[in-house]
Amino acid sequence: MYLKLNSVYKFLRPGFYLVFSLILFFVLEFVNRGFFFNGFQWKLSPSSVPKLIWQLGLMLYLFKNRKKYNKIENFFFLFSFFIIAVGTFRYYDSLNNLLWGIKHLDKLFLYFYVFLFLKYHNEIRLPKVLPVFDGIFLINSVLIVIGFAFDIEFFRSYPFSERFGYSGVFPRMSINDVSLFYLIGNAYLYYRWIEGERKFLFFAFVFFSSFLVGTKAIYLQNLLLLGVVFFERKQVRKFIVPLGFFSVVFLLFFYNFSFWDDILKQKGLIAALSSLRSELLIDNFSLILNEFSLKSFLFGLDNPYYLFVEIDVIDLVLTIGLLGFLGIIYFYKSILFNFRFNTISSFFIFSFVLLTCISGRYSYSGVNAIYFPLFLYYLKQKDLNHYKTVNEKEKSPHHRHYRSGRSLSLRIFN
Repeated sequence: MYLKLNSVYKFLRPGFYLVFSLILFFVLEFVNRGFFFNGFQWKLSPSSVPKLIWQLGLMLYLFKNRKKYNKIENFFFLFSFFIIAVGTFRYYDSLNNLLWGIKHLDKLFLYFYVFLFLKYHNEIRLPKVLPVFDGIFLINSVLIVIGFAFDIEFFRSYPFSERFGYSGVFPRMSINDVSLFYLIGNAYLYYRWIEGERKFLFFAFVFFSSFLVGTKAIYLQNLLLLGVVFFERKQVRKFIVPLGFFSVVFLLFFYNFSFWDDILKQKGLIAALSSLRSELLIDNFSLILNEFSLKSFLFGLDNPYYLFVEIDVIDLVLTIGLLGFLGIIYFYKSILFNFRFNTISSFFIFSFVLLTCISGRYSYSGVNAIYFPLFLYYLKQKDLNHYKTVNEKEKSPHHRHYRSGRSLSLRIFN
């Protein structure tokens, strides 16, 4: 048995496994779109079985490195396994409920599993992996622009609806995940640009295409990024201001406002701004109160899914209770966000936290199960490299005032 496991480890090298995983997740979203666009009805999405097999491989890697984890990471594994195990007993009333329950709970911890896989496989070379990561954002952005230019129904965010938007390979059911996908992509490619690792046009194209997705979450996070860059980095204003202005004007010219006008007239401003989440919260509030008890408040409801309001903070408390919610926050801070913040990482984490408070599927996005932790790992490696370089400069006998990386002017034009 040990020899068989060893042969699996040798065949699936961590670097190959990571690249394969990036491509697999992207292709599976295209498969999902094809099935659901043609009206197929599934209790679980077509990608569920391949992703289950993929995660079994991931757990083998994590098990192999079990002796390397620190106390907090070991505590996290106990915490996550306990939550999932308890969920297995809590959702036993029907097979469908059990499958959906375990799948949802598993998504809460996938970010951590992937991040720890990356952290403890030093043989993974980011310079070989990141071009694939870049390509995923580029390909989807190209499909969005093509869908918009030729009005291709297949690529619409909301097929057969008057609502504006194009989402590339991602199906309607994953549209909230696309908002997080482009929060990651825009922050990541902007960082790659100012570090001299990518051209400005590469970032600009992906950033512009994200406006065409049509979700208010993307508009908010894009405007936040523009604001941060505008006030923080004077040297790039001549690039960012025209890009932001062109994107917004272009969107206003083509955007179909009639869909939101009807909601505004019928339901009001808050309902329109929240994409009817406020209405869902009002409708479910009395049901939530009926299910409320000290036990459910601390540990979550036995069957919370029919009460979801698509606001992560509320849905998380309904699922794992206040104690589980506080545990998740602790592990985000101690594992995923455990590095020194710079402007981009601060923007990203602030936007992520903000969107979990007003939107859904940011904290448990199966679509972004690899993209999210990979970007955080990239930020962590940048932080470590910067810290190492600063230390070397300070120890140098010819030490002068140091600022990380090349000059910003070189980063822009190279």
